[in-house]
Amino acid sequence: MDTPSTTAGANHDVVVIGASAGGIPPLEELLRGLPADLPAALFVVVHRSADADDQVMVWSLQRTTNLRCVVPVHGETIRRGTVYIAPSDKHILLKEDRILVTRGPRENYYRPSIDTVFRSAAVAFGSRVIGIILSGMLQDGTAGMEAIKRCGGICLVQKPEDAAFPSMPLSVLTNLDVDYSVAIAEMSIVLKDLVQRPADETREKPYDLLLEAGIAERYTNNNLPNVNTMEIEQTARELDQVANRSPLSCPDCGGALWRMKEGSQERYRCHLGHAFNAESMLLRNRESLEETLWVALRTLEERRYVLVTLAQEMSERQPGKANAYQERADELTMHVERIRQVIMTFNGSNLKGEETGLNPPASA
Repeated sequence: MDTPSTTAGANHDVVVIGASAGGIPPLEELLRGLPADLPAALFVVVHRSADADDQVMVWSLQRTTNLRCVVPVHGETIRRGTVYIAPSDKHILLKEDRILVTRGPRENYYRPSIDTVFRSAAVAFGSRVIGIILSGMLQDGTAGMEAIKRCGGICLVQKPEDAAFPSMPLSVLTNLDVDYSVAIAEMSIVLKDLVQRPADETREKPYDLLLEAGIAERYTNNNLPNVNTMEIEQTARELDQVANRSPLSCPDCGGALWRMKEGSQERYRCHLGHAFNAESMLLRNRESLEETLWVALRTLEERRYVLVTLAQEMSERQPGKANAYQERADELTMHVERIRQVIMTFNGSNLKGEETGLNPPASA
């Protein structure tokens, strides 16, 4: 049968792969070593710009493998021997034997998000899932891989010393009990062996993962027209069961944030579906702070310009008033320089989004 089912007794026939910076070459090498009749379906998430051409990615991967490479359409039936590539600016979710394609809320400020599809696969297929993390920056994929492990699946990462950008594999290795850490040259050999093995018996899915996967499905572009106030309130009640309300606000929508109780990472989620680990929260807050400082700088500069203009115009007619305006302008000059120095400190640090790989569009 070509379609993976959710029944017990199957092999590890669902493979989810996450990659970011430097991840395309190892992904191509992995696929090159897999046969066309591989008895598994593969789902690939690569962080790309929102306007990236999906067909370029398909062509790039298809030329390296005999497996069928496609960008899935919403509701498509899952088939073994196929590589499903997440489209740019869209999540993919797995639901029974179907693929859901959605422009839902970002996770870790990414869409598509590795954590989103890994968690969805774990809930849908449990111990049958193999998760793979390749080269990339930051920590997207760690929480999703933890979901796979908690549901009985297998964790496979590229050796950090073998990766162009080791942050993502290293984060998984640091936070989780990894089953296999191998160089990319050996990964296809390991994967071909794993997909032939029978999966462990199905175990009960953790309640918090079921809720998180349900929230992702609820807030999809296909369901949003039907989401009402009662369902939003339901999401808040569900989060209260698996998370603690925090004093923080969602950087994307301004709503309340819950701090998730389970997992090795510090993670937050809002009732509209946005989710962040601590690192992405810091980067997003930093970006918002810098934007605010630029607005403040512009406002102060404009105010200073008006004061200087008034001082010049009144210098002969009302010198006392002119001096008062000039003094206020000089005081603003000190504030302007302080804010400018803070902004330049931001620009000179190594936490800028452009330097970490976190540079997605500003829209949620």
